[in-house]
Amino acid sequence: MHGPIPQAPPDGNTAGDKFIENTGTIVPVLYQTVTIASNSYVGVSCFFKAGTRDKFYINLQGSPAGNWATAVFDLATGTVSQSGVGGNSGTIASTQIQSIGNGWYRGGLVAKVGVANPVVEMGMTPLATGNTLSSQWGEITYVANGSYGYFWGAQLDSVGVGVTSYIATAGATATRAADILSLPLTSLPGWNAAQGGVLVAAHRLYTVRPAGTQAAIAVADSAANNLVEVSSQSNGAPEIDLWSGGVRQRQATTGSVPSVFARYKIAGGWSATRVQIAHAGSFLTG
Repeated sequence: MHGPIPQAPPDGNTAGDKFIENTGTIVPVLYQTVTIASNSYVGVSCFFKAGTRDKFYINLQGSPAGNWATAVFDLATGTVSQSGVGGNSGTIASTQIQSIGNGWYRGGLVAKVGVANPVVEMGMTPLATGNTLSSQWGEITYVANGSYGYFWGAQLDSVGVGVTSYIATAGATATRAADILSLPLTSLPGWNAAQGGVLVAAHRLYTVRPAGTQAAIAVADSAANNLVEVSSQSNGAPEIDLWSGGVRQRQATTGSVPSVFARYKIAGGWSATRVQIAHAGSFLTG
Protein backbone atom coordinates (compact mmCIF):
# COMPACT_ATOMS: atom_id res chain seq x y z
CA MET A 1 0.00 0.00 0.00
CA HIS A 2 1.08 3.60 -0.29
CA GLY A 3 -0.07 6.96 0.91
CA PRO A 4 0.98 10.62 1.25
CA ILE A 5 3.31 11.31 4.17
CA PRO A 6 5.15 14.45 5.28
CA GLN A 7 8.42 13.41 3.61
CA ALA A 8 9.42 16.38 1.48
CA PRO A 9 10.47 15.29 -2.03
CA PRO A 10 13.07 17.14 -4.15
CA ASP A 11 10.73 20.04 -4.98
CA GLY A 12 10.17 20.69 -1.28
CA ASN A 13 6.49 21.51 -1.80
CA THR A 14 4.31 18.42 -1.70
CA ALA A 15 4.45 15.12 0.15
CA GLY A 16 6.22 12.14 -1.32
CA ASP A 17 4.69 8.66 -1.24
CA LYS A 18 5.57 6.05 1.34
CA PHE A 19 5.34 2.63 -0.29
CA ILE A 20 4.80 -0.14 2.26
CA GLU A 21 5.17 -3.71 1.08
CA ASN A 22 2.84 -6.44 2.30
CA THR A 23 4.19 -9.62 3.87
CA GLY A 24 4.90 -12.99 2.32
CA THR A 25 6.51 -14.13 -0.95
CA ILE A 26 5.25 -11.41 -3.28
CA VAL A 27 6.16 -8.91 -6.03
CA PRO A 28 5.25 -5.50 -4.54
CA VAL A 29 5.26 -2.92 -7.33
CA LEU A 30 3.65 0.23 -8.70
CA TYR A 31 2.78 -0.12 -12.37
CA GLN A 32 1.16 1.55 -15.37
CA THR A 33 0.65 0.61 -19.02
CA VAL A 34 2.12 3.07 -21.52
CA THR A 35 1.10 3.62 -25.14
CA ILE A 36 4.15 3.36 -27.39
CA ALA A 37 5.11 1.36 -30.49
CA SER A 38 7.24 -1.76 -30.28
CA ASN A 39 11.04 -1.37 -30.27
CA SER A 40 10.75 2.26 -29.11
CA TYR A 41 13.46 3.53 -26.79
CA VAL A 42 11.79 5.27 -23.86
CA GLY A 43 13.21 6.98 -20.78
CA VAL A 44 11.70 6.04 -17.41
CA SER A 45 12.78 7.68 -14.17
CA CYS A 46 11.74 8.13 -10.56
CA PHE A 47 13.01 9.74 -7.37
CA PHE A 48 13.68 7.27 -4.53
CA LYS A 49 14.49 7.70 -0.86
CA ALA A 50 15.44 4.97 1.57
CA GLY A 51 13.16 3.88 4.35
CA THR A 52 13.75 0.44 5.77
CA ARG A 53 14.45 -0.56 2.14
CA ASP A 54 17.22 1.20 0.19
CA LYS A 55 17.23 -0.81 -3.04
CA PHE A 56 14.74 0.00 -5.79
CA TYR A 57 14.16 -1.08 -9.38
CA ILE A 58 12.56 0.06 -12.62
CA ASN A 59 11.17 -2.50 -15.04
CA LEU A 60 9.80 -2.21 -18.60
CA GLN A 61 7.88 -5.30 -19.71
CA GLY A 62 5.53 -6.38 -22.48
CA SER A 63 3.30 -9.31 -23.33
CA PRO A 64 3.90 -12.10 -24.25
CA ALA A 65 6.41 -13.11 -21.63
CA GLY A 66 10.14 -12.78 -22.19
CA ASN A 67 10.09 -9.14 -23.33
CA TRP A 68 11.54 -6.95 -20.59
CA ALA A 69 14.36 -4.77 -19.28
CA THR A 70 15.15 -4.14 -15.59
CA ALA A 71 17.61 -1.99 -13.64
CA VAL A 72 18.27 -2.08 -9.87
CA PHE A 73 19.34 1.07 -7.98
CA ASP A 74 21.29 0.78 -4.72
CA LEU A 75 20.87 3.96 -2.68
CA ALA A 76 23.38 2.77 -0.07
CA THR A 77 26.20 3.01 -2.61
CA GLY A 78 24.62 5.39 -5.14
CA THR A 79 25.07 2.90 -7.97
CA VAL A 80 23.11 0.99 -10.58
CA SER A 81 23.90 -2.40 -9.09
CA GLN A 82 22.16 -4.91 -11.39
CA SER A 83 20.39 -5.03 -14.74
CA GLY A 84 19.00 -7.58 -17.16
CA VAL A 85 16.88 -8.10 -20.27
CA GLY A 86 14.37 -10.68 -21.47
CA GLY A 87 15.10 -13.73 -23.55
CA ASN A 88 12.80 -12.67 -26.41
CA SER A 89 13.53 -8.94 -26.46
CA GLY A 90 14.84 -6.14 -24.32
CA THR A 91 17.65 -3.65 -24.88
CA ILE A 92 19.03 -1.20 -22.33
CA ALA A 93 20.56 1.92 -23.89
CA SER A 94 21.65 3.44 -20.57
CA THR A 95 21.03 3.56 -16.83
CA GLN A 96 21.97 6.15 -14.22
CA ILE A 97 21.51 7.26 -10.65
CA GLN A 98 21.98 10.77 -9.26
CA SER A 99 22.01 12.05 -5.70
CA ILE A 100 19.58 14.97 -5.38
CA GLY A 101 20.19 15.72 -1.70
CA ASN A 102 18.33 15.10 1.56
CA GLY A 103 18.57 11.36 0.93
CA TRP A 104 16.77 11.46 -2.43
CA TYR A 105 18.17 9.80 -5.56
CA ARG A 106 16.88 9.86 -9.11
CA GLY A 107 17.16 6.58 -10.98
CA GLY A 108 16.72 6.35 -14.74
CA LEU A 109 16.44 3.65 -17.39
CA VAL A 110 16.39 4.07 -21.17
CA ALA A 111 15.27 0.83 -22.78
CA LYS A 112 13.06 -0.81 -25.38
CA VAL A 113 11.16 -4.07 -25.78
CA GLY A 114 9.91 -5.72 -28.95
CA VAL A 115 6.20 -5.37 -28.18
CA ALA A 116 3.83 -2.41 -28.21
CA ASN A 117 2.21 -0.78 -25.17
CA PRO A 118 4.44 -2.20 -22.44
CA VAL A 119 4.00 -1.87 -18.69
CA VAL A 120 6.31 0.24 -16.51
CA GLU A 121 6.85 -1.13 -13.03
CA MET A 122 8.73 0.28 -10.03
CA GLY A 123 9.43 -1.63 -6.86
CA MET A 124 11.81 -2.40 -4.02
CA THR A 125 14.16 -5.30 -3.38
CA PRO A 126 16.29 -6.46 -0.43
CA LEU A 127 19.39 -7.13 -2.56
CA ALA A 128 21.67 -4.88 -4.57
CA THR A 129 22.92 -7.77 -6.69
CA GLY A 130 22.04 -11.40 -7.08
CA ASN A 131 18.32 -10.77 -7.45
CA THR A 132 16.48 -13.40 -9.48
CA LEU A 133 14.87 -11.50 -12.33
CA SER A 134 11.81 -13.40 -13.51
CA SER A 135 12.43 -14.91 -16.96
CA GLN A 136 8.83 -14.05 -17.84
CA TRP A 137 8.61 -10.38 -16.82
CA GLY A 138 11.91 -9.32 -15.23
CA GLU A 139 10.26 -8.71 -11.87
CA ILE A 140 11.82 -9.48 -8.48
CA THR A 141 10.01 -11.84 -6.12
CA TYR A 142 11.16 -11.93 -2.50
CA VAL A 143 9.94 -12.64 1.03
CA ALA A 144 8.55 -9.27 2.10
CA ASN A 145 8.27 -8.24 5.74
CA GLY A 146 6.39 -4.95 5.67
CA SER A 147 9.40 -2.77 4.91
CA TYR A 148 8.99 0.56 3.14
CA GLY A 149 10.65 3.16 0.93
CA TYR A 150 9.73 6.50 -0.63
CA PHE A 151 8.80 7.25 -4.25
CA TRP A 152 8.18 10.58 -5.99
CA GLY A 153 8.13 12.13 -9.45
CA ALA A 154 7.86 9.03 -11.64
CA GLN A 155 8.29 10.13 -15.26
CA LEU A 156 8.01 8.65 -18.74
CA ASP A 157 9.65 10.82 -21.39
CA SER A 158 8.79 11.02 -25.07
CA VAL A 159 10.05 8.19 -27.25
CA GLY A 160 13.65 8.59 -28.43
CA VAL A 161 14.52 11.46 -26.07
CA GLY A 162 16.06 9.66 -23.09
CA VAL A 163 15.59 10.85 -19.50
CA THR A 164 15.13 14.62 -19.31
CA SER A 165 14.93 16.99 -16.36
CA TYR A 166 11.86 16.61 -14.17
CA ILE A 167 8.57 17.83 -15.66
CA ALA A 168 5.80 18.49 -13.16
CA THR A 169 2.43 16.98 -14.06
CA ALA A 170 -0.99 16.98 -12.44
CA GLY A 171 -2.65 13.78 -13.62
CA ALA A 172 -2.14 14.47 -17.33
CA THR A 173 0.63 14.61 -19.94
CA ALA A 174 2.64 17.83 -19.77
CA THR A 175 5.04 19.44 -22.23
CA ARG A 176 7.63 22.08 -21.49
CA ALA A 177 9.95 24.09 -23.68
CA ALA A 178 13.41 22.71 -24.39
CA ASP A 179 16.22 23.68 -22.02
CA ILE A 180 17.68 26.31 -24.34
CA LEU A 181 19.23 29.68 -23.47
CA SER A 182 19.81 32.05 -26.40
CA LEU A 183 21.20 35.56 -26.84
CA PRO A 184 22.11 37.72 -29.86
CA LEU A 185 25.78 37.95 -30.86
CA THR A 186 25.48 41.73 -30.81
CA SER A 187 25.48 41.45 -27.02
CA LEU A 188 29.00 39.93 -27.04
CA PRO A 189 31.70 42.64 -27.12
CA GLY A 190 34.52 41.93 -29.56
CA TRP A 191 32.73 39.08 -31.34
CA ASN A 192 34.66 37.83 -34.40
CA ALA A 193 32.98 35.20 -36.55
CA ALA A 194 36.20 34.38 -38.39
CA GLN A 195 37.96 33.06 -35.30
CA GLY A 196 37.30 32.62 -31.63
CA GLY A 197 36.86 30.20 -28.79
CA VAL A 198 34.33 29.01 -26.23
CA LEU A 199 34.57 27.33 -22.85
CA VAL A 200 31.56 25.15 -22.09
CA ALA A 201 30.88 23.95 -18.54
CA ALA A 202 27.92 21.61 -18.42
CA HIS A 203 26.33 18.83 -16.43
CA ARG A 204 25.43 15.81 -18.54
CA LEU A 205 21.97 15.51 -17.01
CA TYR A 206 20.48 13.33 -19.71
CA THR A 207 20.98 9.73 -20.63
CA VAL A 208 22.67 8.92 -23.90
CA ARG A 209 20.12 8.86 -26.68
CA PRO A 210 20.21 5.81 -28.98
CA ALA A 211 20.96 8.09 -31.94
CA GLY A 212 21.65 11.73 -32.72
CA THR A 213 23.53 14.52 -31.01
CA GLN A 214 22.74 16.94 -28.23
CA ALA A 215 24.21 20.41 -28.52
CA ALA A 216 25.72 22.16 -25.50
CA ILE A 217 26.30 25.44 -27.34
CA ALA A 218 25.81 26.61 -30.91
CA VAL A 219 26.76 29.94 -32.50
CA ALA A 220 24.82 30.32 -35.75
CA ASP A 221 23.10 32.58 -38.22
CA SER A 222 19.31 32.65 -38.37
CA ALA A 223 19.15 29.81 -40.91
CA ALA A 224 21.80 27.71 -39.09
CA ASN A 225 23.76 27.36 -42.33
CA ASN A 226 26.86 28.94 -40.81
CA LEU A 227 27.62 27.82 -37.29
CA VAL A 228 30.05 26.56 -34.70
CA GLU A 229 28.63 23.87 -32.43
CA VAL A 230 29.94 22.03 -29.39
CA SER A 231 27.87 18.91 -28.81
CA SER A 232 27.69 15.46 -27.27
CA GLN A 233 27.48 12.65 -29.81
CA SER A 234 25.19 9.63 -29.54
CA ASN A 235 27.97 7.78 -27.67
CA GLY A 236 28.47 10.75 -25.31
CA ALA A 237 31.81 11.95 -26.72
CA PRO A 238 32.24 15.76 -26.94
CA GLU A 239 32.68 17.22 -30.44
CA ILE A 240 33.15 20.61 -32.13
CA ASP A 241 31.92 21.27 -35.69
CA LEU A 242 32.40 24.21 -38.05
CA TRP A 243 29.73 24.66 -40.76
CA SER A 244 29.73 27.11 -43.67
CA GLY A 245 26.98 27.42 -46.27
CA GLY A 246 25.23 24.39 -44.80
CA VAL A 247 28.31 22.17 -45.31
CA ARG A 248 30.48 20.90 -42.46
CA GLN A 249 34.02 22.19 -43.04
CA ARG A 250 35.89 21.00 -39.95
CA GLN A 251 35.28 18.53 -37.11
CA ALA A 252 37.16 17.35 -34.01
CA THR A 253 35.97 14.75 -31.50
CA THR A 254 37.55 13.69 -28.20
CA GLY A 255 37.74 10.02 -27.35
CA SER A 256 36.73 10.44 -23.70
CA VAL A 257 33.07 10.08 -22.72
CA PRO A 258 31.88 11.94 -19.58
CA SER A 259 29.92 9.90 -17.05
CA VAL A 260 26.18 10.49 -16.88
CA PHE A 261 25.35 13.37 -14.49
CA ALA A 262 29.03 14.39 -14.31
CA ARG A 263 30.00 18.05 -14.60
CA TYR A 264 32.61 18.56 -17.27
CA LYS A 265 34.32 21.36 -19.19
CA ILE A 266 35.09 21.56 -22.91
CA ALA A 267 37.25 24.21 -24.56
CA GLY A 268 36.72 24.70 -28.28
CA GLY A 269 38.35 27.04 -30.76
CA TRP A 270 37.95 27.77 -34.45
CA SER A 271 39.29 29.71 -37.38
CA ALA A 272 38.48 29.65 -41.07
CA THR A 273 40.77 26.64 -41.59
CA ARG A 274 40.58 24.46 -38.48
CA VAL A 275 38.85 23.63 -35.19
CA GLN A 276 40.29 22.45 -31.90
CA ILE A 277 38.74 20.83 -28.84
CA ALA A 278 40.14 20.02 -25.40
CA HIS A 279 38.53 17.82 -22.75
CA ALA A 280 39.85 15.71 -19.87
CA GLY A 281 43.44 15.87 -21.05
CA SER A 282 42.61 15.22 -24.71
CA PHE A 283 43.45 17.89 -27.29
CA LEU A 284 42.52 17.38 -30.92
CA THR A 285 42.60 19.47 -34.07
CA GLY A 286 40.28 18.98 -37.06
